Amino acid sequence: MQAHTTGNCDIKVHVHEQSLISAKLQSRHTSSRRYMLWIRHSEDMVKSWYCQCKTGSRVVGMCSHIAAVVWFLSAGRYQQKESLGVRDWGKYLSDASAIRIDDSNSSESDSEVF
Repeated sequence: MQAHTTGNCDIKVHVHEQSLISAKLQSRHTSSRRYMLWIRHSEDMVKSWYCQCKTGSRVVGMCSHIAAVVWFLSAGRYQQKESLGVRDWGKYLSDASAIRIDDSNSSESDSEVF
């Protein structure tokens, strides 16, 4: 989203229908390509969305363009203006070999597990 917060993104609210947002985002892969997207929302949820990108019209889930605009409008614009680039997310991970397995709830013996 950092590329979109530097001025390469137009986010607009419909004049007559305040619950409809449109945006035009620059493609991260093809410099000449811009995608139009629309998001319909209520006060507490996103109701529907559509993006003109290749994966934007799928039935399940949303494309990264829609996710980026929703994130920016709901959280990103309220954060301090720090770099949104690459971060070390390793501090949020645990080493799976160090996690103790609790077998007290298991009703199957080890021989029954495939």
